[in-house]
Amino acid sequence: MLVGVTEGMLPFRLDDEPGDEHTNDNIAVRLQEERRLMYVGITRAQRTLAVSWTRKRKKGREMIAAMPSRFIAEMDLNKDTVKEDPREKLKALRAEFAQRASAASAESAANK
Repeated sequence: MLVGVTEGMLPFRLDDEPGDEHTNDNIAVRLQEERRLMYVGITRAQRTLAVSWTRKRKKGREMIAAMPSRFIAEMDLNKDTVKEDPREKLKALRAEFAQRASAASAESAANK
């Protein structure tokens, strides 16, 4: 799971270091390193990958608008990519566990 993949967080703000020269080469190197870190995070997923971002985030005492990271667009997701609602999956798992529990209690009652 990659959480908070928001522009300004990943990649991190590029103008955050005072006194650091912000040349195009320096920015390109930093972006490449953060892109590599994102790639490592993606490739660590064994079966599924969940990527999330926020619409708003807190900066100091203020809430500011947030945008998804440019790296998400670079992931080249297509319409064949399955987007599942975790609430629906949780609901199905709860129903399955309830069914198993009732079957187990019925079996134990039959064995008494």
